[in-house]
Amino acid sequence: MPDVGGSSDVFGLDGSGGDESPLPRGDASSGDASQDGRADSEDNSDSRSDDAFSHPDSHSDVGLGCHQAPCAGRTYRCGDCMDNDGDGLVDDRDPGCLGPCDDTEDVYDIGIGDTATCLVDCYFDQDQGPGNDGCTYNQSCDPLAPGTPRCPYRSDLPPGRSCHRVEDRCGSVCGPLVPNGCDCFGCCEIPGGSGNFVYLGSTPVDGAPPCGPESVHNPMSCRPCTPVRLPGCFNSCERCELCLGRRELPPDCLSSAHPDGGATFDGRSRDATPSSDSWPSPRCPRGEQPCGLPSDPPCPPNGFCVTGCCVILL
Repeated sequence: MPDVGGSSDVFGLDGSGGDESPLPRGDASSGDASQDGRADSEDNSDSRSDDAFSHPDSHSDVGLGCHQAPCAGRTYRCGDCMDNDGDGLVDDRDPGCLGPCDDTEDVYDIGIGDTATCLVDCYFDQDQGPGNDGCTYNQSCDPLAPGTPRCPYRSDLPPGRSCHRVEDRCGSVCGPLVPNGCDCFGCCEIPGGSGNFVYLGSTPVDGAPPCGPESVHNPMSCRPCTPVRLPGCFNSCERCELCLGRRELPPDCLSSAHPDGGATFDGRSRDATPSSDSWPSPRCPRGEQPCGLPSDPPCPPNGFCVTGCCVILL
């Protein structure tokens, strides 16, 4: 895939190149989340005045310790404290929920925020842009063509043009919402550590089921993709991290000797450890509260568990 880093001159961004047909988003055709009292998303455009972490002054305590988790002031299915797909799992406990800005619990297509072009921005917030998150990508640049059929691969990248732009603000606006093993545009390694990268918003072909936890190894459902491995956009899946498709950890990652469980490793303080190679990577390197395992405490009322780490909704 052509890669010229953070160039501001993204292929198709000014209308001079790229396929302007709508980018497919699985089976979600309208992005309407108004049923069952949920917020109507018809104005999911790039005109938002706040980011995906905005929410009312307090969360509602619903059910057994569940707190609603709004996305930009709206409550979607993955933040409503309800088991919407009938699998016995609610919101961030459901493997089909990618974050609070996800209106589907059973598939990886988040069901909101369709974009009218092949240009996309942060996959995991309430709109897919492009233009307001500091990250922009033309999906027609990927030789694996994850945007097929509407956004097939195009090899005619004009000289001096880039396929993507990732600014510093992408890391703060989109970064906390990106699950372990994913880039900010929805290309994820599932299960973590497998090398199997698929586009979460794939359009199923030939009657295949939608892309989701049960169909992730079916390329007719979840199309292969090339991740954008740029700082602020790509969140790798490390050995001691929960990731999409990985819901258990090696025993040593959970022992009292691990940085998340105690202050020593092999009898040494963490500060005295000479090499990071001899210390298992922490479950939440940015210092978030670990979550997602039966032994973990729940996230606070203003938090949402994203692949093993509590993201605080400011």
